[in-house]
Amino acid sequence: MTTYGVTDTGFIKKTLDVILTEFESKQREKISDIIDVSSDQPLGQINGIVAEATAELWDLAEAVYKAFDPDQNSGDAQDAVCAITGTVRLPATRSKITAALATLDAGRTLPAGSLASVRGSTTAIFSLDASITNPGASPAQIPGNWTAVATGPTQALAGTLTVIKTPVSGWTGVTNPTDAALGRNVEGPAALRRRRDDELEAQGTSPVDAIAADVSRALGGLQVRVYENTTDITDANYMPPHSVEVVVYNADAISDATIAAAVWTAKAGGVQTYGNDSGTVVDSNGDTQTVYFTRPTPAPIDIAVTLSVAAEWDGEAAVKEAMLAVAARYLAGTEVVRNAYIAPCFQPGVIDVLSLAIGFDGGTMGTTNLVVPRRSIATLDSSNITITV
Repeated sequence: MTTYGVTDTGFIKKTLDVILTEFESKQREKISDIIDVSSDQPLGQINGIVAEATAELWDLAEAVYKAFDPDQNSGDAQDAVCAITGTVRLPATRSKITAALATLDAGRTLPAGSLASVRGSTTAIFSLDASITNPGASPAQIPGNWTAVATGPTQALAGTLTVIKTPVSGWTGVTNPTDAALGRNVEGPAALRRRRDDELEAQGTSPVDAIAADVSRALGGLQVRVYENTTDITDANYMPPHSVEVVVYNADAISDATIAAAVWTAKAGGVQTYGNDSGTVVDSNGDTQTVYFTRPTPAPIDIAVTLSVAAEWDGEAAVKEAMLAVAARYLAGTEVVRNAYIAPCFQPGVIDVLSLAIGFDGGTMGTTNLVVPRRSIATLDSSNITITV
């Protein structure tokens, strides 16, 4: 006989069919074994109504049970369980374009909130962060920062932000020399579950993992990597004795002081910090401390690919976006593998990849992988991808 409810193996829910069968069995047992409980009879219809309501209660009981299980919950219940150990769901962010160029007539000002959109898109709309002015005596391209109106990863490849959405007198054009830095959607249940597990595991493992988890949490879930030198001498990576180097990714919008405070709080006493960047914090004794950390130095790469394509092919943007997705996974010191960019080329309409060369920006192009220094991170902009068909 099946046991329902909370069992040794989990929660077993009664289905509508089981509930209805139990009703009918009890009625035959308690009333008459020849009672008519057919679905087209009054008693059968009553049974169906009550069984559906009972099944809804079982659904509710199952949902309540799963709400307390970190491996099954979602939504508000997941937020509540994660909050117990200090993990907070990452909110959605907006894509940003740095130094897009707006063409303004002499003496004209483009007010904050002016809108421009990506060519061919009705949803990729960006708003000017702060007003910009052309102080000269002739038309000029004036740089400004723009933020996507919608949250999430709004794509704007280099040279595609060209449509003026809110006409302003004296504003005649706009373009973005570089790709937008993509925003993110609200962190989903699976991603939040993995991050919570990582943070809990880090607390019980090595101090290096614990430092990474603590700094990441303090900085809103940014990706963090920590290196250490446990020896009594400066190591081959120039780290001083008994020091840690905290590498923080995608932290352009976060101040040095904020990162320094996160590192200072996370590291153990007596441990030196090391890195390319620094900030100051005031410790509990009122003394000012300089805390070092590393923002990886960008190492831009170029890609040149020759494709065989179908007639009237119009998939260049799709190829570039697929390549950018590969580059988005790089960490500091990650080798750039040339062959990793072949598969992304096979978008609809692409017949073959005839050649593909990579190289550091402005350097020699070739077919060998690129070795990236430990404190640098390979970056790719769509303007550095050359596609020949």
